Amino acid sequence: MAQELVCLLSFTFALGLQVSLGEHAKKRLLLNDPAIFNSRLAKLESTIQSMDKVIESMNNTFNAKLKSMESSYQANLQTKVRDHERHIQNLTSSLSTLRIGIANQQNTMTQMSQSFQERGATYVRWGKTGCSGTGTKLVYSGYSSGQKFFYGNDYYRGGPSNMLCLPEHPELSNTTAGTNSYIYGSEYDDARFGSGAQNQDVPCALCLSNTSTTVMIPGRKSCFSGWRIEYSGFLASGAYHHAASSFVCIDKQPEFIPGGRSDNNDKTLFITGYKCGSLPCPPYTDDLQVYCVVCSK
Repeated sequence: MAQELVCLLSFTFALGLQVSLGEHAKKRLLLNDPAIFNSRLAKLESTIQSMDKVIESMNNTFNAKLKSMESSYQANLQTKVRDHERHIQNLTSSLSTLRIGIANQQNTMTQMSQSFQERGATYVRWGKTGCSGTGTKLVYSGYSSGQKFFYGNDYYRGGPSNMLCLPEHPELSNTTAGTNSYIYGSEYDDARFGSGAQNQDVPCALCLSNTSTTVMIPGRKSCFSGWRIEYSGFLASGAYHHAASSFVCIDKQPEFIPGGRSDNNDKTLFITGYKCGSLPCPPYTDDLQVYCVVCSK
């Protein structure tokens, strides 16, 4: 820096500087005047020192502002980071709550689905100990029962006509009943039910279908369109000259109650046939066995 100043001053002196020595007097300054040169050099050094101080002051001010800005930025950044962390924690908590809610809803839906599946229509499958329909569950198995077919006197022809499926595991009272109403087990009293069926006792099963309704259709072995088959078989009832009896659909492959072949002649069942007259033939045919089918929907 000093060498540059010397060169600058030398160049200036070489050109010749006019310095005012008085109010109206001027004289030519010589390049080799030591006093003038030293004076100018001292002023220049003073100016440089002043500029250095200004630059240093500006640097200090800039550094102070930069440090202040960095501190403020760091503080703001930390505040924003903490805010974001709290927001993430809130979102995580909300997400956990939503997951718990979804799990509860799923459990509720599962319970509702199971409850819905447990609901449905029931029907008795006569002549069987189990259920085989799609989506069908066994409620219980038991014994086909009803009124005794004949008491030996035409006077005793009253009483109920319907049949019941008594459960295999009953709950018994401790009080004796009267003598006016009894329920008996039933037996196949017709060899047409199948090989070895004569005099065998008749089982039954109460079935629960996952559909909303069931119906027994006589005269068919298949269901109408839109209905689902539960089982099919042959229509049966008591004899026309015995006590009143209801029609039931005996499975086409009937089972027997073990040890029940004793020909007790209590509630007896026979294959039902068509009888033309008021019943139009065709479409029906006299004396043919009557199909039956249990359908659900």
